[in-house]
Amino acid sequence: KFKKAEEALIFGDTLSAAGEDKILLITARGMAIKFSAKHLSVLGRSAAGVSAIALKEDDYLVFGAIAEGIK
Repeated sequence: KFKKAEEALIFGDTLSAAGEDKILLITARGMAIKFSAKHLSVLGRSAAGVSAIALKEDDYLVFGAIAEGIK
């Protein structure tokens, strides 16, 4: 469930059970964040999701990936 009608899911993947994966997110305005999956909390089916990056009003996420091989 999204807050606004124009919102959409652009990335979804499974993570290792050990939580050692790194997640990379990049926005249209060139902001990027890489963080460890172990910092994410486990959520149930009815949860609202996780905010991984704060976006400015005119920015949006263009890329998300499990960053394999990046320390």
